[in-house]
Amino acid sequence: MPKSDLIPMTVVCLVPPNAVQYISQGGKYKVVVEDEKEREEERGESEPSPLEFPSGVISGFAGEFARIYSKILEPRPPSFFIAALTCLGSLLSGKVRLNSALRVDPRLYVLLLGMSGSAKKSTAIDKSVEFFADTLKEFKFCEGVGSAEGLYEEMNSVKWDRRLLLCYDEFQQFVNKCKIESSVLLQMVNTLFEKNRYQNRVKRNAPKLEDAHLALLSASTEDTYEKCWEQQFTAIGFNNRLFILPCDSEREHSIPPPIADEDMVYLQEMLRGIIETVGSGVVVGITDKAYKMYDEWYKELPTGKHSIRIDTYALRLALLLTVNDNRKEIGVRTIKKVIKLCDWQLKVRQRYDPLNTDNAYAMVEAKIRRVLLVEPNIPKREIHKKVHAERCGVRLFESALQNLRESGEIGRDGEGNYYLILDINEGGK
Repeated sequence: MPKSDLIPMTVVCLVPPNAVQYISQGGKYKVVVEDEKEREEERGESEPSPLEFPSGVISGFAGEFARIYSKILEPRPPSFFIAALTCLGSLLSGKVRLNSALRVDPRLYVLLLGMSGSAKKSTAIDKSVEFFADTLKEFKFCEGVGSAEGLYEEMNSVKWDRRLLLCYDEFQQFVNKCKIESSVLLQMVNTLFEKNRYQNRVKRNAPKLEDAHLALLSASTEDTYEKCWEQQFTAIGFNNRLFILPCDSEREHSIPPPIADEDMVYLQEMLRGIIETVGSGVVVGITDKAYKMYDEWYKELPTGKHSIRIDTYALRLALLLTVNDNRKEIGVRTIKKVIKLCDWQLKVRQRYDPLNTDNAYAMVEAKIRRVLLVEPNIPKREIHKKVHAERCGVRLFESALQNLRESGEIGRDGEGNYYLILDINEGGK
């Protein structure tokens, strides 16, 4: 595939004053603060969960943003990293293109998922959006719309720039608006994930969008997420348009201090440097080795409902991470990160697959299957914790577990301490 050149850029690399040393990570160097290094070592002592955000992918501008903000605020770095990438992709959509017959924009539809209050999901969203809005006047965002007409007017408010980040502090707000009778908000947002145009003709009015670039950044609790997936959402595949980030936080800062001035200047210079490099627009190529690696992964990608549009996200992330890391073309290092992220996202989708069940027993059984599909060979106490059995009752949980064992769907290891899936079919689209 042909390669293309980007405009060279001089990178301002200011070392924050609280950095005490550097550690090597995959051929690069990362600024590490002493308490961060200790937390990394502590986390490394135990076996990571399959749903643990992949290590080594946090880098570039969004990585520095995540490092600085997570140092004084409670959301973990992945929440800030993905939120910052979403904002960056919204800002650059239409300006950064992949050198391909496919139209690939760096736009993401991201949902931060966690327990109510404890995961601090809204903090990561609010601080990311606030930083971009304060740094760049051209960054456009909207904190919720009530209808397709409202979204149309918001995106069309500046006719020469129809880029918009749609933010929802609570994903349920979006779901409720989509459920209103005769509303076409869901269809509009669904269409704009892959297309840059939308039209819905009615008798007297024909709202029409051209060259539109919509990104989505929202948050939800696990309980709300479980309840929102009615047929109108799953039938048109809206759930597999989402990039889901399970997130949590650590209670550390009762009254966090403001971001240091030198850190803020450092991040603002990095972001402005990216914007200046991109300029009015660039086309990003891919190296031969990176293409071969991606091609092999793409051809081995499993089929089934969980992998739908994973390849779409792979190309978008490759484009976005290349610009974020200030690289001229998509290389092997970037593709390795993309593969890690997409393989991880497959596991996340399996774990949080929308459940369509008719009664409480079926619901608990489905949750147990879902947990064991992603994390086999775990003890009963872990299954109890992950399906939140305390909400349905111990008797119901025990009955559901026993039903699955008797039906031959799950079993135990030789010593009887750990459970695993014996037979499960993904099926469906």
